[in-house]
Amino acid sequence: MDYATRLNWSTAIRRLGSLADALNLVQLQGVLAPLKRISSDLDLEPDQTGRTVWRDRRWQVRWTRTVDELLAVTTQ
Repeated sequence: MDYATRLNWSTAIRRLGSLADALNLVQLQGVLAPLKRISSDLDLEPDQTGRTVWRDRRWQVRWTRTVDELLAVTTQ
């Protein structure tokens, strides 16, 4: 988190936090926190095209796939 703050990785932390929460990555869930106040939505994938099918409440990250679809891809 210290490096992320120094490198201004706030959008990366939000994406990682969204993934950690949605995929129940317990080791990351407890250590990630927004680097600054969240004031707008953010796409999970940079240059994302397609409609938003899910948006998490805590990190305000928009996903073009459902959590189940992402889980299916990541566990193959």
